[in-house]
Amino acid sequence: PVHVVLPGIEKLVPTYEDAMTQLRVLARSATAQRLTVYTTFIRGPSPGQEQHLVLVDNGRRQMREMPEFREALHCIRCAACANVCPPYREVGGHVFGHIYSGAIGLVVTPFMHGIEAASGPQSMCLSCNACETVCPVGIPLPRQILDVRAMVTAEKGLASPKKAILAAWSNAWLMNVLLKIGTRAQLPLTRGGPFVRGRRVPILKAQTRWRSLPALARRPLRDQLGPSTTMVTTPLIPNDAAGLTVGLFPGCMTERVYPEQGEAVAIVLGALGVYVVHPPGLHCCGLIHNNSGHVAHALAMARRTIERLEGVDLDYVVSGSASCVSMIGQDYQHLFRDDPEWLPRATALSNKVIDFTSFLIKVAKLPAGSLRALSGRERELTYHDSCQGLNALGLHAEPRFLIEQAMGDRLVELGENTLCCGFGGSFSFEHPEVARRLMNRKLGNAEATGARLIATDNQGCIMHLRGGIDASGREIEVRHIAELVVERIRERSETT
Repeated sequence: PVHVVLPGIEKLVPTYEDAMTQLRVLARSATAQRLTVYTTFIRGPSPGQEQHLVLVDNGRRQMREMPEFREALHCIRCAACANVCPPYREVGGHVFGHIYSGAIGLVVTPFMHGIEAASGPQSMCLSCNACETVCPVGIPLPRQILDVRAMVTAEKGLASPKKAILAAWSNAWLMNVLLKIGTRAQLPLTRGGPFVRGRRVPILKAQTRWRSLPALARRPLRDQLGPSTTMVTTPLIPNDAAGLTVGLFPGCMTERVYPEQGEAVAIVLGALGVYVVHPPGLHCCGLIHNNSGHVAHALAMARRTIERLEGVDLDYVVSGSASCVSMIGQDYQHLFRDDPEWLPRATALSNKVIDFTSFLIKVAKLPAGSLRALSGRERELTYHDSCQGLNALGLHAEPRFLIEQAMGDRLVELGENTLCCGFGGSFSFEHPEVARRLMNRKLGNAEATGARLIATDNQGCIMHLRGGIDASGREIEVRHIAELVVERIRERSETT
């Protein structure tokens, strides 16, 4: 008898102890066992048998030579990344993958089977970052998937409609003109309401029959706020941020769709004695382009953002968008990793950017009870942890302290709170059926809490969930957490 063993070269480890460590981690992460029953120990050929060990390369050395992908070779094939992947849970490996499925499959496929094999499945990733939070060996899977997406886009390009939209979006002047036109042109579709409903847009039937789209705001945030927000001489609430100067980065969705949320952030900061600057010329952080693999546009938009914000002497840059904070605070440094001129500038900005909730809790250090309703009436709500907030920025305790301790409201925890709502930027337009199922799961969990209010920290989630609620006729409200805080600030302003 002949026994042929075919392991990949990355399976070689220095010692038996190293192998046992990996086996213990594998069993724990894959099947929640100390050791699995399919572990086999081979000491060599038995008498009268042949044994051949064939080490397989098949693109692995190429991965090892690329710093961006080297860590993927640490994979122990536990499938923890697949277990937590929202799209994978909905469609399975036959759709989400070529031969190797799930998040790690997206990373290794272009090296082992070519770009062509990776081009389709990689679009199933909605950039929720859940895979990185459970990987037992710490592979930066979300970043590597974006690098694969950039490789696919560079070689195969983007579909014409998406390519045209991203090109227009990257041009701040052109986008400003188009959105001004859109504000007027949308009137027959919105009929003065807050939504564009599916039956009015037949061309987007697959994307809108289950989710209404938001109307553009009549006036963008920049027209509602001047170059700065007047801070109060005496803060309404004693805090550690009084006297600081911060730049407000609203993000493009806040700027054009939900300006009231950006205004809420500015009002709250001003009431704390913070001088809020609105740097002119801000457009978009480039997240959409980066997540689409269009690196050239993402770099151009990142440079514009850095130039606008570094030109002002700021203590912090605050944003009410967890996605924008993740992009500026984490992805900019990766984008400029090989650029000695721009990397220090990107790093300097990354060190200043912070999300709204963290600023209130970690910088201002709002004390417990400082935002309780003066009437004594508490709100009952549930909280949706956005993927960028929870998985990328690590926010969990901060919004809960703000809601329960600072504001004194009753928080009912959401079932499956780590599950993505299904938005994922362009994902919900490219894979509407998967996005719809994830959204309905999220809304079903929200309804099960009995609360009639969902708070969150990300405009994409708000757009997605509000649209689904409107299309389905559910009676539940979705609001940005800054809108809840500003109500308590206004309550105090009226009594002083």
